[in-house]
Amino acid sequence: MKFQCIVCGEEFDGRPLKHYDAQCSRCARVRKTELQKQRRAEARRHPDEARRGQVEAPTTPADEAQRPRTAEAERCPPQAEATSRSMQTPMVAVLCTRRTSTFNHITGTDCYDKDRGARSWPGGGPVIAMPPCKQWCLMRAFARPDDEEKAIGIWCADTVRRWGGVLEQPAHSTLFAAALLPRPGQSDAFGFTISVAQFWWGHRARKMTWLYIAGLPRSEMLAVPMVLGEPTHCVGQSARGLKNLSSAAAEASPPAFARWLVETARKCQPGSGAP
Repeated sequence: MKFQCIVCGEEFDGRPLKHYDAQCSRCARVRKTELQKQRRAEARRHPDEARRGQVEAPTTPADEAQRPRTAEAERCPPQAEATSRSMQTPMVAVLCTRRTSTFNHITGTDCYDKDRGARSWPGGGPVIAMPPCKQWCLMRAFARPDDEEKAIGIWCADTVRRWGGVLEQPAHSTLFAAALLPRPGQSDAFGFTISVAQFWWGHRARKMTWLYIAGLPRSEMLAVPMVLGEPTHCVGQSARGLKNLSSAAAEASPPAFARWLVETARKCQPGSGAP
């Protein structure tokens, strides 16, 4: 029996387990390798905790005061350390976000909603672009034609290619064809596209999503979580007796997914079109 991989979109022969999202063997190996790399990196950062199988307990200001300071720390006061860290962490611009977006509560993000205007962003760093999807999604036939929304979609794709970052759209969005973006499992000179389910990060619906990631080698991409089970809600037409989410709830990004997007964008580098 033929199945379609939910990560790369390619068909494969297999027999997925019950309540398990189909995934080809290649994507499964990539995910396993990424998880192993993350565990090894975490073990190198915290060798004592790795040996004991424990996580370091939160420290209090008194604990920090008693902790021995290194020679580098003695030369650099705490305020300077914090400033240095903030300068090393790039600010991530979130374009076309909602006024009440989850991204507003994530440190190191600069959000541009409809009032502020995505085109007012001056450039200069990685972006997360979420252009309106009404003109591009499967239900576009029921949307009122809007040339500006279409134009902003193409602009967002060009911006992600130029400055690096992530473009988010519903699965099968026609923006990918209009902006000459690769489909899931494919890549171009700037980046690659993957297909994910926001359900893996806590969304109540499965909400299949295509992500175009530019300025980041596929081998350095953050691990994608895989969650077993079935969603309790759906987006759009009701299916299998699932409850239908409101428009606001359907569009909202789960906090874990928003953080994953921000961390991914921070790893992206500007493309060849950036000054």
